[in-house]
Amino acid sequence: MRVPFARRWFCVHRGVRTAVKFYGEDLDRQYKIGYNKLRDICGGSGSKSANAVPEYRTLNGVCSMKVDLSELFDNPGRAQDFSGEVDLADVKRHGDRLFEGPVRIAGRAQNRAGIVSIGYQADFVLGAVCDRCLTPLSRPQHLEFTHTAVLSLNREDNDEYIVVSDGQLDLAELATADILLELPTSVLCVESCKGLCPVCGANLNEGDCGCDRSQRDPRLDKLRELLDE
Repeated sequence: MRVPFARRWFCVHRGVRTAVKFYGEDLDRQYKIGYNKLRDICGGSGSKSANAVPEYRTLNGVCSMKVDLSELFDNPGRAQDFSGEVDLADVKRHGDRLFEGPVRIAGRAQNRAGIVSIGYQADFVLGAVCDRCLTPLSRPQHLEFTHTAVLSLNREDNDEYIVVSDGQLDLAELATADILLELPTSVLCVESCKGLCPVCGANLNEGDCGCDRSQRDPRLDKLRELLDE
């Protein structure tokens, strides 16, 4: 996927801010990509930190969490637990913030017979509005993800593995990419939501407003013909 130049300058800063800025502030206009492509566009995983496992650092007020996996690759059977919080407060949909509070991450990385597997869960509160009736919603979410980490790949377009060439996994960017890819494209208060009256704007879930909705906008006739085909 070729990324327009206007998007590339967002990659000056790495970490969660990079991911949020790359996806942008409104998900309705975003490229949704995985961890490998995001890290490749943003210039790799950066310099290696030898001391912190995981390392927490702040970029523009956003916490970026680095997990050092280098020793796991060299020691079959070894495991490493990790946990932290990711701030996705800048992510918006239709101009509204999607996340109420931080995303809590907890998981484990383990070398199984020479293969480093990563499993973690993400818990957060999704804040949105119903796409039909515009009712504010607040829904706790629990997502689980699994990945296999490798130091290099023969094929650059292989998304089955995540590449940590220097042994440093940016868990914050991984979680950001995973979560944004899993977000629903449509949010409804209930599947049977009746939406708003096109005449007066009343919430039809609360009762019929009595408006005459039989009149059609002639400008939409061509669209109706296409939908009827």
